[in-house]
Amino acid sequence: MQDAHAVATPMEVNFLQALQNAKGSPPLDTINENPSAYRALTGKLQYLICMTRPDIAHAVNKLASANQAPNAVAWQGLKRLIRYLKSCPSDGLILPKKEIDSLRPVAYCDSNWSSPDTEGKSTTGYVIFINGVPVSWKSGKQDSVSRSTTEAEYIAASDTANELVWLNNLLENARLIQSHTHDDGHEPAKIASTILCDNQGAIKMANADGITKAARHIYIRYHILRDLIDKEEITLSYIPTSENKADGLTKPLPKDPFTAFRNGLNMG
Repeated sequence: MQDAHAVATPMEVNFLQALQNAKGSPPLDTINENPSAYRALTGKLQYLICMTRPDIAHAVNKLASANQAPNAVAWQGLKRLIRYLKSCPSDGLILPKKEIDSLRPVAYCDSNWSSPDTEGKSTTGYVIFINGVPVSWKSGKQDSVSRSTTEAEYIAASDTANELVWLNNLLENARLIQSHTHDDGHEPAKIASTILCDNQGAIKMANADGITKAARHIYIRYHILRDLIDKEEITLSYIPTSENKADGLTKPLPKDPFTAFRNGLNMG
C-alpha cells in the first residue's frame, strides 16, 4: 500500500451494493489472503473513529460488518479506505481558538433508509457539537426494519435524543450548562437542546399529539423522543440535507458532498 495512489473519499458510492452482491463469494483464506489481517485492521480503525476520525465512521462500520467472513470485495473496500487515509494521515478534529459561545450541545441526525447491505434495516447517523466541535458521533445499523424513510429518520432522531440526554446530564452535573433559566422575577423556564433533522415527516410525527396511525407500530422505546419534546427538553427542527452535518454518516458520498461533510466536521 506504500505505492498506492491516494483517493478523496473513503468509500465508492456504489460499494454497498457491490458488497451485498458479493455475499456468499469465497472468503479471503481461499484466495491466499489473511482474514485475520482484515479483522485486525478494522479493529484498529474502529479505535481511530472513536477518537478523532468521524469522517471514516460510516466506511469502517460497513467494512467491519464483513469481519466474520471477509471476501475479495470487502478487502478491496478496506484497501480503498487506507488509500483515503493516505491522503490525510495527520488530520483530525480542530479545536479552534475562539471565545466559547455556548457549551449546550447541538445535534444533527440522519438516516439511510433500507441500505442495500443491511437486509432491509436502515442506518442511523448523528453527530453532536459543542461550540462548533464534534464531541459524539455514531454510524450504525438500526435494530428494526423501518417501513418508510420517515420512520427511519424518526428512529435516528430518537437514538440521537438518547445520547443528547446523557451528554446534557453530564454537563449539568459538572455545572457547565443549566437546565433552566434563572432570570430574577421570572418563572424558571426549561432550556431545550436542539436536534436538526432533514425530514419534515419525522418532525411532524415527533410533535404530533398522541400516537398517530403512522407511528403506532414503532417500538415504544423510540417514543422517548416524543416524551423529551413534550417535556421541552429537546426541540426537533428542520435543516436542508445540503446542510445536514450527519449526511456522510449514513451513506457513501461522492467527492464534493463528502468534502463538504468533512469540512462541516471541523476537520483538518
